[in-house]
Amino acid sequence: MEILRFAYDNLKRNPKNAYFFAFSIIVASAVITLFFSILGNPYYGISSMSDYVTYAIGSADFDGGIGNGIFAMILSLMMISICVITVFFSNKFFLISKVEDISVMMISGCNVIRLGYFLIVQNFIVLLISAPIGALVGFGLHPMINYLIYKEMAISAPLFAFSMDAMVYCVTTLFMVGFWLILVDAGFVYRMDLNSLLKAKKAMNPIGKSKSVYFKIFYVVVYAYILYFLCTLDFTHVNFFFMIYVSVGIACGPANIFKYIYPEAVTWVKNKLFPTDHHRVISTGNLRYSIITSGMLVTIILIDVSILFFYLCKFRHDAATFMVVLLSYIVSLVLICVCIGYKLSSDALNKKLIFHNMISIGYLKSDIKTIILQEMAGFFFLIILTCFPLLFIISFMFVLFDTITPAFMAGMLLIFVAMISFAGVVMYRIYVNLIFKEAIDKPIVNEE
Repeated sequence: MEILRFAYDNLKRNPKNAYFFAFSIIVASAVITLFFSILGNPYYGISSMSDYVTYAIGSADFDGGIGNGIFAMILSLMMISICVITVFFSNKFFLISKVEDISVMMISGCNVIRLGYFLIVQNFIVLLISAPIGALVGFGLHPMINYLIYKEMAISAPLFAFSMDAMVYCVTTLFMVGFWLILVDAGFVYRMDLNSLLKAKKAMNPIGKSKSVYFKIFYVVVYAYILYFLCTLDFTHVNFFFMIYVSVGIACGPANIFKYIYPEAVTWVKNKLFPTDHHRVISTGNLRYSIITSGMLVTIILIDVSILFFYLCKFRHDAATFMVVLLSYIVSLVLICVCIGYKLSSDALNKKLIFHNMISIGYLKSDIKTIILQEMAGFFFLIILTCFPLLFIISFMFVLFDTITPAFMAGMLLIFVAMISFAGVVMYRIYVNLIFKEAIDKPIVNEE
C-alpha cells in the first residue's frame, strides 16, 4: 500500500509525464475495440471472432475479403501489433521522463526491487484509467463507422451491432501488454545506471553494428528482387503465403538497407560534402544515430504499409472490405507517426544535455533549430524514400490490371507522403520544445 500511495502521489505531482503514455493506451484500446467490433459485425463481417480458425482451416486464400478468416486474422494481427508497438514507444518515453525520480530514489537508498514495483504500479495506474476510456471511445465510434459502411453497401441494418468478442480481445491484448510492461520496467531499472553513464556519448557518437560488403550487396539484391517479383506477379490471384513471402523479403532487403547502409551513406555525405559545415556535421551525426536505432520500427512500417496498401488496391470495389482496410490504413499511418514521434522524442531527451552544452561554447538557439530541422528532414525523407518504391509498384500493377485508376493510385501515394511529411513537421516542433523546455540561456554543464 505504501508503494501504491507513493506512485499515485508521484503521478499527481507530475501528471504531464504520463499524458503521452495514457494517450497511447487510450488510442490502442479504442482502435482494438473498434476494429474487432467491425470485424464481428454479422451484417458484413464474421459472425463470431471464434470463427476465425474455422474459416481459416483448409484455405490460404483471402479473396473473400472481410468475411474470410485468413484476411481477418492478418488484418487483426497487424492492427494489434501496431497498437502494441505504440504503447511500447510511449512507455519508453515515459520511463526516460522518470529518470530523475528514479535517481533521487536510488540516492535515498531505495533498492532495485522497490524501484521496479514503483514503475510497475505507476504503469498499471495509467493502464487501468486509460484502457476503459479507450474502450468507450471505440464503442462510441462504432455506430458511425457502421453508418458509413452500410451507406457504401446500400444495406439497412442496426447501427448498434456490437460484438462482445471485441471487448474480450481488447482486454486480452491489454493484459498481454501489461505483462510485457512488467518485464520492460524491471529491465529498465536494472540497466539505468549503465545507460546514464553512456547516454551522452551514444547520443553524439553512435557506433552501430557494421556489416561486411557482401551482406550489403545481399540486402540490395533482395530489395531489387522483391521489386522485380511484384512487377511480374499476377495480382488477381494471390494468397496468404504471398504475404509471408513478401514480408520476409521486406525484412531482409529494404529494412536492412535502412539500418545498415543508410548510416554509412550519411557518414560518407558528411565527410565528403559537409566536412566544415558546423550545422550539418552535427545533424548528420544525430541522423545516423536515429537511423541505427530505428531498425525494428522501420521494418514494421515497411511491412504494415505495404500489406495494407496491397489490400486497399485489391478490394477497391468491395465496399465493406475497402472501408475496413481504409480505416486500418489511416489509423496505422497515424499510429506509425506517433511511434516515430515517441522514438525521436526519446532521442531528444537523450541529446538535451549535449544541445544545452553547445550553447555554452557559442552555438545560438537558431543554430540548434537548424540542426534539428536538418535531422528531422533527413529522417522522414529516408522513410519515404524506402517505402515509396514498394507502394508505387504495388499500386501500378493494379492499375495495369484495371483494378484501380491512376487517380486512385496517385491519391493513395499522396496520402502516405502527406501524412509522413506532416508528422515530420509536427515532430520538429515537439523536438524543439523538448530541447528548450528549460531556460536555454542557463547552460547545463557536466560537473565532474
